Amino acid sequence: MVNGTVQEKNGLLYTVISYYDKDGVRKQKWQTTGLDARGNLRKAKEILKERIDDMENELEYILDSTKRPDIPFSRFLSDWLETVKSTILITTYSSYPIHMAS
Repeated sequence: MVNGTVQEKNGLLYTVISYYDKDGVRKQKWQTTGLDARGNLRKAKEILKERIDDMENELEYILDSTKRPDIPFSRFLSDWLETVKSTILITTYSSYPIHMAS
């Protein structure tokens, strides 16, 4: 089960998604919305709904091995990189392709 809330931190709104991983361990994922806390709660809740839907789809995919296609590991890595792009620093993102090519 996946649920979430919108939280304010340092004047910005964040989405906090709670879920259980494949091992049954409860996890929380904090992501910034990039929105100022004043006057943006409705938009942040829309973003939260989208992120919860994405997380549910991702967890369903992970837990149901029959939905996993046979793909090369390099393709998996580049898909993963696109998935995490919005959650990591630009400098980190730009260094990953260098390490993946090694």
